[in-house]
Amino acid sequence: MRLIMMLLLIGLSVVFGATNAFSSYKSYESSLLSNFGAGRVVRASSDGTTRWILYNEGMLGYSYSKLGESFLHSADIGYSTYIMSVSSMRGVYPYVGVEITVPIYIRQKGDSNAFATSPTDLPGGTKLLGEMGFNGWGVQVPVVIGLQMKSFYIQAMGGYAYHSIKDVFYKSATENDWSLTNTYQGIIYGAGVGIRMRNTFSAGLRFIMGDLNSTLRDPEQPALQTHLRAKDFQVPYWRASVIFGVVF
Repeated sequence: MRLIMMLLLIGLSVVFGATNAFSSYKSYESSLLSNFGAGRVVRASSDGTTRWILYNEGMLGYSYSKLGESFLHSADIGYSTYIMSVSSMRGVYPYVGVEITVPIYIRQKGDSNAFATSPTDLPGGTKLLGEMGFNGWGVQVPVVIGLQMKSFYIQAMGGYAYHSIKDVFYKSATENDWSLTNTYQGIIYGAGVGIRMRNTFSAGLRFIMGDLNSTLRDPEQPALQTHLRAKDFQVPYWRASVIFGVVF
């Protein structure tokens, strides 16, 4: 009986000790975050060693892109996660993370990249219809390395992009439009700048570029097949974006 009571007392002291330690840590974390806005401390100590804060950010934005001979407008949904050092060099805080963006293409103008010869069945040849509507989607996943000073930040970006884009062509006043689906993918790189207000709200600009490989050209109408490029090829790509975010 005495042994059971002793074990119970030891267990209670461990529980209360852990509770007090957790409360002390949360109090210290809250004190630290009061200077850095939203986020979560992932490594912290009060002895002056390096400390890091984890941030997550949800974003909405708009982009204008040029892909080969095509010009695209998109509404963007984004998410980023990054860790920032609490230790600074003359007020500059380094951070590193990943930024994921999903563009929803809502308009495409210019000419299609898919053809080796101009399709004789289409009155406009390779010219795209250019009307508002769903023209495909994509995803880009760059690693980001940046510096933040007060509210201003600048970052370098490099990673991978994938796009599935639907080319739509005018056929006639009495026939449905013709279309084909393209897949583009490859390495991207670029930069971003912006502001983070108390690390809670953000606004920024992004510029991404690269050479993407066209790996699929799938026509909805078989008559287009004979005019398509048979071999995969590269097209130059750039993308300018404006984004607005909430940090949590």
